[in-house]
Amino acid sequence: MDTRVIRQAAATDATAFIDLWNALDVETEFVFYEPGERQASLEAQTMRLERAEKSENTCILVAVEQESSTLAGFAAGHRESNFRDSHKVILVIGLRQVYTGMGTGTRLNTGLMDKYVMGKMLTMRA
Repeated sequence: MDTRVIRQAAATDATAFIDLWNALDVETEFVFYEPGERQASLEAQTMRLERAEKSENTCILVAVEQESSTLAGFAAGHRESNFRDSHKVILVIGLRQVYTGMGTGTRLNTGLMDKYVMGKMLTMRA
């Protein structure tokens, strides 16, 4: 059973998010950066998360391990703001290896899609 809490990322998650990115860089070959190559500052990550919190086109959800408050993974979605691409959503998901096979990734993905379908990011344009 998956005991992780799924919630919207907040600016206060910046340090934990950097730790998650660094872990994913080591654990998987399916990210853009090699281990140690990512240059993420706390200030820049805090600003990214603040912008996402305020954005109608971007949503970032995190899976938080209840006992340790460690970020187990994330799902981020971004909808383009130009009219012709406004129907598309770019989805990025990352999950620490130790949490695979427990339903956490599915819950992140479902939570993100629910945000889009329920209206945070899917505003039909005429």
